[in-house]
Amino acid sequence: MASAPLNSVSDRRKVVFCESVGLAEGYSAGRGVKLEEFTKMVQLALQVGKEIMESGDAEVERIQKEL
Repeated sequence: MASAPLNSVSDRRKVVFCESVGLAEGYSAGRGVKLEEFTKMVQLALQVGKEIMESGDAEVERIQKEL
């Protein structure tokens, strides 16, 4: 995520999602993320979150059975 000027004459800024394409001291470059790529990233993050929750629930159930 990065902050970029809303337009060339505005003080307002917008948040953009970008992929890093280069880095040098004091400078970095990025390119916009396509909607399809962003959608896939969000879906993968949700899936990982779901798996973590399920794993945690299973561990809690296992511990409760031991008590």
